[in-house]
Amino acid sequence: MQRGRSRRSFLTALVLGLVGLAGCTQSRDDSDSEAAPLASAYVSNEYPEERTLSVSLERDGELVYWENVTADAYDAEGDGLGSYQIPVDEFDTSPAVWTLEVLHTHTGEFWVVELGADELTELGLRINIARDDDLEIMTPV
Repeated sequence: MQRGRSRRSFLTALVLGLVGLAGCTQSRDDSDSEAAPLASAYVSNEYPEERTLSVSLERDGELVYWENVTADAYDAEGDGLGSYQIPVDEFDTSPAVWTLEVLHTHTGEFWVVELGADELTELGLRINIARDDDLEIMTPV
């Protein structure tokens, strides 16, 4: 898998995604969120072609991770699901309110999701590219 960063290309894609998909975001109000430690985060791809996402994570409002992540194509006859592990061990994962921003560079789909503890003791994050090429954001327990 390839990783690369270009702040200019991310910002351009972000603006284009926001303009094209105004109103297609999901978020929660800060007052409803509680802190949670981040245990794991990864991108998975069920689509039959390689896909690239621009992924950023903020911890209590501070940017701690941003990458263009390429997940290999789904291969039903080979090794199955394409995936990419986000290296959460490289930044502070102690309890916090996490804000995830994901831009699907092939479709322009854009998500902003705020993640807190709710009833979980730790937070796991899965960003999935579904078989229909739509994004799915999950927090597996």
